[in-house]
Amino acid sequence: MDSPSPLPSPRASIKWPLQLAAAVLVGALVGMLAAMPQVAGYFRVGVQSLLAGLVLGVMLIGVLTMARAARIHWITPLLAAIVAVFAEHYWLYLTALRLRREALAKQPAAGLFRPGWAEEGFFSYMSSEATSTALMWWSLDACLLAAAAVGIVVLSNYWQSTSDEG
Repeated sequence: MDSPSPLPSPRASIKWPLQLAAAVLVGALVGMLAAMPQVAGYFRVGVQSLLAGLVLGVMLIGVLTMARAARIHWITPLLAAIVAVFAEHYWLYLTALRLRREALAKQPAAGLFRPGWAEEGFFSYMSSEATSTALMWWSLDACLLAAAAVGIVVLSNYWQSTSDEG
């Protein structure tokens, strides 16, 4: 007689589409949250970037643990960090656009000097803001955020594997 096949482990390896979806959703949320202190005029490269990366990593671990992920691949927090950086800059772009429109509403003559200024597209806005100094800070911000997120997930996987063995 055939023996019944064992039931799949409740912590079976999660499929890539779910990890990708979690990376996009968590990355977008953390990116939006990371932009808020900058909108308020407070930004500390390093501290904010590392904190955003730690929050990103912890949120990914939480979401994917609830989805019964056995292991989270290191690429997942890396993708989430890329999404977070994009979402952070997009949120800052939307804020700048809103402030420009408010400025034009108060002083319409400002539109004479830069036509279309309040209607500028995202990529045009980013290229106008991309000085060599800004690119250096953006790169540092992105690298620290990604390193913190990947580091938290890798440590979590390591601690999980050592607790499973013991």
